[in-house]
Amino acid sequence: MLKDCCKKKVVKHFGPIVNKNGHHYMECGNPMLIEKIERLWMTIHQKPHVLAKRVITLGMVRGIVCEEKEIPKNWAAYAKWTN
Repeated sequence: MLKDCCKKKVVKHFGPIVNKNGHHYMECGNPMLIEKIERLWMTIHQKPHVLAKRVITLGMVRGIVCEEKEIPKNWAAYAKWTN
């Protein structure tokens, strides 16, 4: 986890961890955040739709929390790492 963000805040925004490396982002309940996550996920993974599981990795969750705290996140490096 990031030094500036604790596990409680991440779980508060995204719900409990689903597996070792992901959160079910539909638990957050914020439609604007869900739309942002889906657009970002489709851009990063270069897919025309999101997966039915609706699970995002912990790295993506950390990046979104960073953006909310106005800490710069390099999404290009994350996309390169995932692909």
